[in-house]
Amino acid sequence: IEDSAAQDAYDAAVAVHDVVYVPSHIQSRQLRDKLHHCPIGVVSEHRQQIANLGIATNFCRVASNDQVAMVSTAHSITGGLSSGNIPLSTDAPLARIHGTVAPGAQVLIRSSTGNHPALVVVEKGAMLVDGGEAPGRRVQVPWGTGPEFNFVELTVAAMEMAIRAIDWAAGNQVIAVVGINLHGSGETTPMMETKVAIMNRPTVAGP
Repeated sequence: IEDSAAQDAYDAAVAVHDVVYVPSHIQSRQLRDKLHHCPIGVVSEHRQQIANLGIATNFCRVASNDQVAMVSTAHSITGGLSSGNIPLSTDAPLARIHGTVAPGAQVLIRSSTGNHPALVVVEKGAMLVDGGEAPGRRVQVPWGTGPEFNFVELTVAAMEMAIRAIDWAAGNQVIAVVGINLHGSGETTPMMETKVAIMNRPTVAGP
């Protein structure tokens, strides 16, 4: 859907999708606040949409480095990843939030310099900056600082977080967990054991 599409078009698209991804190349003055009341999850990499989504009071600014400091690995977006300072980009700069985050927001990652929030999530029903409740889950990611951004510039850890952010915003649930055992010829003891979680994957709508 185009950033300049009418509100009715956005409402119609939202009704048949599970999550919205807002890329950095869209025009914020065209999108404006069309997603503020969006009842499904929204993941945004756009620096100037953060206030329209109610995540923080001001837009994000570009940081001068490519590393961030992990605040929490207890969330599903960051779970199992390295703690401390980690690189998220191989070339592109990252963004950091300079405004006040919403009362109901949770900061998962901060900039490694200045301690500014960088990756922030808001659970559905949590308080936004305007005092209202989030109609759906919200995620602000620290990459995508300009229209030239390309996902190939992200590290493996950042790509993993991007996928998890979309899954979390969509409210994905585990449908089943399947155990897989690899046996050698004639062997009763498995050489390898693993489990695979089967999830309902989202349908993504992006401006």
